Amino acid sequence: MASFMVIGSKLGKMLHIKGLRLSADKNACVSCHKCDRSCPMSLNVTEKVQKENMYDSECILCGACIDNCPKKAITYRIK
Repeated sequence: MASFMVIGSKLGKMLHIKGLRLSADKNACVSCHKCDRSCPMSLNVTEKVQKENMYDSECILCGACIDNCPKKAITYRIK
């Protein structure tokens, strides 16, 4: 199923279709790593927040990192 999401993501970019993305504010992050521990894909979310680049082809946009961030440093956005 993840491969379909990657294909869909790439197709959406080619066609310039708006899609759901993650956004991060590194200044709000306290590096508690709760987002890392909650990620079902075992991604290093804290590192992505610090770079303020949340894109990862393996991210399934489940929102676990958003739900577990005590400082709300990660949010959804439409791009």
